[in-house]
Amino acid sequence: MKSNARRRHNRQNSRKSPCSTDPIRLGFENKLARYAMAAGAVLMLPAAARANDIVFSGPINQSVSNGGSLSFSLTGTGTDFVLSTYAYDYNGGNGNYNYTGEGYLYTNASGAGVDSSLPLVSGATIGPSSAFFSGNTTLNYQQEYGYSQSYSCGYKGRYTCYNYYGPYYSSSGSVPNNSSSYIGLEFTRNGQTYYGWADIATYVSDGSAQEVLLGYAYDSAPGEGIMAGETGNNVTPEPPTLALFALGAVGVLAFSRRRKAISDSV
Repeated sequence: MKSNARRRHNRQNSRKSPCSTDPIRLGFENKLARYAMAAGAVLMLPAAARANDIVFSGPINQSVSNGGSLSFSLTGTGTDFVLSTYAYDYNGGNGNYNYTGEGYLYTNASGAGVDSSLPLVSGATIGPSSAFFSGNTTLNYQQEYGYSQSYSCGYKGRYTCYNYYGPYYSSSGSVPNNSSSYIGLEFTRNGQTYYGWADIATYVSDGSAQEVLLGYAYDSAPGEGIMAGETGNNVTPEPPTLALFALGAVGVLAFSRRRKAISDSV
């Protein structure tokens, strides 16, 4: 059988970088811009109109990739949840290779849970009637691998030859790859249970993995449910995006330009 060397070379040349610009990435940009626009509009509303229980982060756009991890909580204190990535790129020669990428989410505190209905559609209810679990869940997993077996060949078996097998592919996960998904979450503070959601994008391929925390929200009233994607009228900006919210629509434009500059530089 033929060697995989040429196939591997071509696949490496065509592999997308997790930071490349493509329609999927542009979809993330659009969602972040909508978050920013909503946050800018909220800041211009009268204070009484914003007096509800939903606390919305605004656009976060925090990413982790290729072996890194990101701890976060919906209140900004503690580490209730962790986004983590795994990337393995092995080429042992003679057709033996393994390229694996995985992105996963796990709970990191007592009372923290992930809604078992993965992923949630926009408007789905997250609350006391939802089924939550703790521990680790694989958001997406992709693998390509191949191997070889040697045998004696030639005159009187003086040479070593190889049979090559592959490429083989394996994939799994709780949410669609190359897309963003709403994930329902629960956590506790002072013995009280709260419900919220996180918008997480996964971009996993063989040998590479990236996860992006786009934004999140929770209901500050204990025991009260929230809908996936619901932002309410309260915005608690993260420090890196505070100036963007204050600028409103002008901030959205600046944000888009900054993201375009980052994309053009990679």
